[in-house]
Amino acid sequence: MAASARPLRIGAMIGAGVLALCGCSASPPASEESPSPTPTPTPEVTTEIVLTRDGPPLDGTGSHLPISVALAAPEGDFRSLSLDFACTGGGEYLLELGNEASPGRTTRRGICEGTATFLFSFYPASDDRLGLIIGDGTAWNAAPQYSTAAFTPDPAIKADCEAFGPVYSAIFNADAGFSDYADIDEAEWNERVDAASDDLEALAAASESPLAESFAELVPVLRSPDRIAGDLLRSPDPLNRRISDVCAANETLPTIEAEYGG
Repeated sequence: MAASARPLRIGAMIGAGVLALCGCSASPPASEESPSPTPTPTPEVTTEIVLTRDGPPLDGTGSHLPISVALAAPEGDFRSLSLDFACTGGGEYLLELGNEASPGRTTRRGICEGTATFLFSFYPASDDRLGLIIGDGTAWNAAPQYSTAAFTPDPAIKADCEAFGPVYSAIFNADAGFSDYADIDEAEWNERVDAASDDLEALAAASESPLAESFAELVPVLRSPDRIAGDLLRSPDPLNRRISDVCAANETLPTIEAEYGG
């Protein structure tokens, strides 16, 4: 029987996969493509004087357990954090900004291919730690810079991420209803997925953000004659992750309304 709908974050599900990955190996699975660079939102442009301040540099070596590093933010009304994160070797890593009471308030994912810059919203009262999951033995360093300019999500990306939530939810619930709960048959699974692909095609056509290309690429995957009933989410996983990376960088992750498991 279906349970009441419960909201989930797509990024949280993907993050769980990264946890398992980094706990075993510093390299991503060969079957998955590396994440494409994602657009980085820029701080709000205002006529006010913007102050920036460098924080103490951070460095360390990965282990088989998640790492938590204290952030020594300077005094001031800082509202965004730019982080230059560097590592090599090709392994995958996951960054989380938050504190011990509520870790993972916002996450970013990358590949150890040199230096990458990530922009976060920043709340001095609560964001006092950087969480890191990275391959065992991988050396890393990070240079934080704090700014009084606010982190402002791109409105076009935000709108697309919100609109993608119901599409992803439809596929998620179709897979769960068919494979995990035997609540729907294959004919209904096909109907649900076909409807979701039509909605995604319309979303791709209307999109005014960098997500338009990923949406368009995902449509034929959903409509593939080789798709496996009840197992569709894993098939287009690299595209799902690319979409999630863009939404995470914008701090506007899609929400899944789950019909099952509540």
